[in-house]
Amino acid sequence: MIDGRSNLLASELGDIFARLGWHRAGFTAMATESATAVAVQYRSPKFGAVRVVSCDALGVARWLKTHAVKPGGKAKFEELLDRKESVAAAPVQQLLNLTEPVARRAMLPS
Repeated sequence: MIDGRSNLLASELGDIFARLGWHRAGFTAMATESATAVAVQYRSPKFGAVRVVSCDALGVARWLKTHAVKPGGKAKFEELLDRKESVAAAPVQQLLNLTEPVARRAMLPS
């Protein structure tokens, strides 16, 4: 189950990525089950694939505040994320799977 505080922190981190222009490079933040952690998805130049890593949201925001605007900040951030172990994927809100079939069909975009 996704934690509400993590959802708020992921939204804030997503806004930071958008302000930096990194969202165009594939940086996104997703909520996790932990109240203080978020999952950061990015395209790793080292591994050549999209990776998802779990990070402390406040620590990432603090690091970005001081280092992101410096030259090479994005490359340094990718290097830090490459050191972390990749997680399978961000957790999915489980309550949506418990809804009635009619309600699930109504939530489909088509």
